[in-house]
Amino acid sequence: MSNAASRSIALSFYTFLSRILGLLRDHFMAVSFGTGMVASAFSVAYRLPNMFRNLLAEGTLSQSFLPLYAESGKISEEEAKIMSGAVLSFLFFILSILVGIVFLFSPFFLPILVGGTKEYSNLVIELTYILFFLIVTASLSAIFMAISNSKNRFLFLLFLRSF
Repeated sequence: MSNAASRSIALSFYTFLSRILGLLRDHFMAVSFGTGMVASAFSVAYRLPNMFRNLLAEGTLSQSFLPLYAESGKISEEEAKIMSGAVLSFLFFILSILVGIVFLFSPFFLPILVGGTKEYSNLVIELTYILFFLIVTASLSAIFMAISNSKNRFLFLLFLRSF
């Protein structure tokens, strides 16, 4: 079997594994949360961090970083490391400020946006505090994935994305 065929099979397997694990995740969430207030609060609290994750981690950030990293890698490996370190440091700094702003102002703007009872609003705020770290971890991991992709290392990342 050719190298391309075996890589295609591995890609298909890890994609299939990711879908199965996603189905199991949704099943366990439905069993754990049900259809009540907690499930609704989780859904509302997950939307804002997920929107930022789509924009940053899986959108413009990784798409714009990869060509820059690959180009700097052609000059020298050391320059690529310096550039990626600078991008990671800057991104971590900016995202930490964003998370801090959300932590400070969530109690003021989220109750207005979500409505409902005080208990429901407090639950949404608490879940937002927890889930907003998704932006930092997903965005930084997107940079690491772009670095690995530029070095033609795909399979291990596909395996990790399954979880």
